[in-house]
Amino acid sequence: MDRDFPFDAITHLSFKRVPTTLPADLRPMRKVGIILLFLHMNSRGGTASILKIQFLNWVIQTEAMMNWALEGAEKQGRVYALNLIHLDPTIDRAIEFAIAEGIITIAKTGKIALTEKGATIASAMRDDTELFVKEKAYLGKLGKAVSEVRVNNIFTG
Repeated sequence: MDRDFPFDAITHLSFKRVPTTLPADLRPMRKVGIILLFLHMNSRGGTASILKIQFLNWVIQTEAMMNWALEGAEKQGRVYALNLIHLDPTIDRAIEFAIAEGIITIAKTGKIALTEKGATIASAMRDDTELFVKEKAYLGKLGKAVSEVRVNNIFTG
């Protein structure tokens, strides 16, 4: 069977770069703000493991997940029953940016920790009435109900 491949007639290809917009939820600087809020509002002593940060980031992605996690936190552990959690690579990139800016650091324990500068920024973000409104309202309700032990149980079984 002799058929011409559809691209046989093409003699020249050229590519042109065109700018594309990056959705807000994928922008590393937005994730830096979210991480600061997690550490400030939902962690003990301003420190959290990368797994806890990933878990909280995953939970705030949809209204349904936020409601489910909030309900679970109130019912002693049901929040930790999921088998699949999306690990977001933009969180890793945001952590790199935040470390470079001196607003977080990696503690000797391996946890991500707010610096004094980071705590000041996080406090100002929390007090700003126009910034991360939905997320702050939710994180305020959730409080410190998500513990490191339970997050570790999710990832280790």
